[in-house]
Parts: sequence; C-alpha cells; structure tokens
Amino acid sequence: MPADRSTDTASARELSADVYRVVAVAVVVIGHWLVSAVTFRDGQFGTDYPLDVMPWTRWLTLVFQVVPVFFLVGGYASAASWTRWREAGGRHRTEWVRHRLAAILGPTTAYVVVALAAVAVLDWVGVGRSTLWFGGWAIAMHLWFVTIYLALLTLTPVAVAAHRRWGLLVPAALALAVVVVDVAARIWHLPTIGSANYLVCWGAIYQAGICWRGGLFGGRRPVLIAAAGAIVLAMLLALR
Repeated sequence: MPADRSTDTASARELSADVYRVVAVAVVVIGHWLVSAVTFRDGQFGTDYPLDVMPWTRWLTLVFQVVPVFFLVGGYASAASWTRWREAGGRHRTEWVRHRLAAILGPTTAYVVVALAAVAVLDWVGVGRSTLWFGGWAIAMHLWFVTIYLALLTLTPVAVAAHRRWGLLVPAALALAVVVVDVAARIWHLPTIGSANYLVCWGAIYQAGICWRGGLFGGRRPVLIAAAGAIVLAMLLALR
C-alpha cells in the first residue's frame, strides 16, 4: 500500500506539472497581445501597441512573466519522462528525444498552420499587407522560446545525469554563468556573447525543474528561493 500511495502522489504531482505548463503557455500567448494587437475600427484593420496606448497595462507584464514557469515545469516533466523511459528498458536516447520533440512540434505546427491560413484568408479579403505583417510578427513572437526549449529537451539525458551527480550545484553554476556572460558581454561590448544566456539562463531554470523532480526542493527551500526572488525583483524595480 505505501508503494501505491507513493505512485499515486508522483502521478498527481506530474499531472499538476502538466497543468502548470499548459496554463503558462496560455498566459504567454495572452500576455503577448499586450505588446502588440491587431485592431478593427471604422471598417478598417489596423495595429496598436497596448503598452503605449494604455500605460497602466505595463504593470500587468509582471503578472505575465510566466515563461520561467514553463521551463521549470518542463524540466520536471522531461526528467520524469526520461526516468520512466529508462526504467521501462529504453536504451537509445534518440528514440526518447524524437518522441518528445514530436509531442512539442505537433501542436506547434498546428498552431502555425492555422495562423498562416488566417493570414491567407485575410490577405484574400483585402487586409493591408502591413497589418498582416504585424499580425504575423506578433504570432511568431509567441514562439520565441520554443527553439530554446527544444535544445534543452535534447540535452535532458545529460542534464539528468548531471543532476544525479551534482544536484543543486548544477543550476547554481548555470545561474553564476549567466552573471559572468552578461558582465563579459557588457564590458567588452559583445552582444553576441550575451546571446549565450538564452540557453544558459533558461537552462538554469530547466535544471531547477529537474532538481524539483528529484525531491531537492522540500522543506523551506521553496520559501527561501521565493523570498530571494522577491528581493531581487524589488531591487530591479528600484533601479529601473
């Protein structure tokens, strides 16, 4: 019976992780329309920037900063999936990676196809090309993080192995690397170096999700991390 309860708890936790991920993606899509929106006034399509037109909406961006949740939960879910696959006798990681990539690219492709179809129809009915370009750019912007997530997904087997050996030291080292890369990019005025943080920064959060799956965020650790995050956020707002 204890084993059954443990299994049920793990399953419920992983189901919750999936719910968090779906909600995070939905909030990301909704939140991006604060940055850009297609309008329809007086029988004409147009474009607007809600953050400029309604300055009070800028505070809402704090609520819509949920991409870290997506990567955190993604690390958790990927670690759980990889572990189950290995326990079931899986050997070649390429098979697991291919399956996980298909699970991500399938819905993403459907989203893009629907968006392209909508653009084609709007072009056919005479909507201006500049408006269509703006709408297409806004939709593509929703997907900026997919490439990074796919790269981290392919590295999951390595990330899980690193977690088993070094635990919380891995995301801590990655977080430190983010600071080093950013400082180096600013000192030497090399924005290309700074671009590496797209992978390193989100990799740190993804790795934290793997640590979560490994049970390293029990006790007071989540509270302490949340408190530290709140302090850093307050400092950033004070320096803006």
